[in-house]
Amino acid sequence: MEITKIDLNVEMQLLTGMIVSKPFIDRIIPILDQDLLESSEVKLVMAWTLSYYKKYKKAPYSEISNILARKRRRLKEADAEWIDAFLVRLSEDFELQGLNEDHLFDRVIEYFRRQKLEKLSNKIIELLEDGRDQEAENLWINSTKIPTGIEDLGFDPFDMGTAVGILAREDQFRTKMTLGIDCLDKMTGPLKSEWLIMCMGPMKRGKTNFLTYVAVRALLLGLNVVFISLESGEGDSAIRFWMNVGALTTYGKDKKMLEYPMFKDKQRNDNVVYEKRQRPRITSARVARSIKKFRKMNKGKLRVKVYPAFAAGIDDFDRYLDSLEAYERFTPHVIIVDYVGIIAAPAGYKGRDTYDYNAKRLKGMSQIRKALVFSGTQGTRATLDKLSMVESDVPEEIRQLAHVDVMYGLNQMADEKDDGIMRINMIVHRHRLISKKWQAKVLQQPEAGQFYLDDIRVEAPKKKGKKYDEQGGKDV
Repeated sequence: MEITKIDLNVEMQLLTGMIVSKPFIDRIIPILDQDLLESSEVKLVMAWTLSYYKKYKKAPYSEISNILARKRRRLKEADAEWIDAFLVRLSEDFELQGLNEDHLFDRVIEYFRRQKLEKLSNKIIELLEDGRDQEAENLWINSTKIPTGIEDLGFDPFDMGTAVGILAREDQFRTKMTLGIDCLDKMTGPLKSEWLIMCMGPMKRGKTNFLTYVAVRALLLGLNVVFISLESGEGDSAIRFWMNVGALTTYGKDKKMLEYPMFKDKQRNDNVVYEKRQRPRITSARVARSIKKFRKMNKGKLRVKVYPAFAAGIDDFDRYLDSLEAYERFTPHVIIVDYVGIIAAPAGYKGRDTYDYNAKRLKGMSQIRKALVFSGTQGTRATLDKLSMVESDVPEEIRQLAHVDVMYGLNQMADEKDDGIMRINMIVHRHRLISKKWQAKVLQQPEAGQFYLDDIRVEAPKKKGKKYDEQGGKDV
């Protein structure tokens, strides 16, 4: 079988999307041009898929195996072996939740455009080599006159058909998630693909624990996650995930008693009491049990990639994500980078400009990859003793705020850290009004990897004798 340079990546992903997702096949059919495909096997299975869709108005999904069984006798052995191998991989690697359909659609559009240009240029060159210059020119001119449905010529938001299509894509394709922290979710609403979300906090206040919590939350929601760590090695990164999902501890003797905070009467006040619970230390057997239990609950897929601090930049992350897509057909719905302050500086950038550049690139990554991108940034020295963080606490370069869609502040005094209490506030939100008067008071047990146990909405604390300035989010 002849294998072209890119067909087995994009063409097989296209075929997978059509087999497992009716919304995807609905969207792809108007621009589908099978003459632009290189793989004869892909074309064959695609023909069966389209025939099934036309008859039953749905994607074939698992029925594709039965279709192959019925048609197998008429296939060449090489074709049958290829299709068998493809279907086995489809079964193993792809479920409906495993597709980032919006990103795949963009990839197919890009591929079709390139194929069209290559085929057109080859035909023009062939005509020129034969001395048929006028035919070559006519072919080029005619190709520019009639849009093929692939080119992006912009859109009219007041066209009813366009409006219906956009609303359908919002519902069917755009990834949305909540943090599972009730007070924050009410303040922010759902977080959506193509957004850049950051948390800001002083050193050693839980940014990595927050990002680990986000990753596990996304997995439980059935989303694919890539976690890029520039701060922890493979062992420490793995331990954080094991602690989070198994409530295990690395501290002290086996089965140590840990104090878990809880609200005494959440309906009436935010007073906290403590209950001692036994939490076992990490061992191979306990990790295995935690993994087995989590796999039963979790529908998403996770990849963790570790780089040394300041040793990798956004271009390195893009190459890694491209490799995941090419070799494993893995496209994330959520990308987490821990954290923006230790991403390598690109050539020609230093100091404040590095922060601005890397934040810009993370925002671009969210839009190109059609993913939610999360990261963290370290607050200024003043945030170590600050009750509520505001925009001016962004380190080095306030231009970071221009690129984020949502920024959370992780507020925690030293005594609150000892007591398992954190207060999270909204610093900015691009898409909705927020009140800086309120915070989410979050209870946690970091020794057992639990960033979040419960929460309640509270007013931002004020210094004695001071009035809270809601507009500036500070004491005046």
